[in-house]
Amino acid sequence: MLKYSGQPNKRIVLLIFSPLLLSLSLARNDGINFAYIVFFVQRAIFFSSLFNIKLSYKTKPMIIFSLMVLLFLICVFSSLLSEMPLDAFRLSYVVFVPSIFLMLLTLSDKSPYWTFILASKVHVSIGTCLSLL
Repeated sequence: MLKYSGQPNKRIVLLIFSPLLLSLSLARNDGINFAYIVFFVQRAIFFSSLFNIKLSYKTKPMIIFSLMVLLFLICVFSSLLSEMPLDAFRLSYVVFVPSIFLMLLTLSDKSPYWTFILASKVHVSIGTCLSLL
């Protein structure tokens, strides 16, 4: 049997589940745009763990990362050609930048097994709480 050691990366779990703030229906009527608050929280999580990210440039994950960045650049370029370029650019930015941040954090995780266990426990507890409501 394999022995797994290490601590889960709580920042990855927080980055994954921070969009749950969007479901706060009490503050939705106040004119607050939670998408930008969640995006700011995700950027703060990423920049606080920026020094822990160590990737080699000669590995397969870097190829996947470069393809993701290329997809983001294609979306930005295509947003310039749309009818509403600022809105299309804003949506591309809000969608792809947290995905790239999550990819970098996941690729540099030292104990992905325990991070997955923590994420699944959080997912089960959130699902249980929502089903009780």
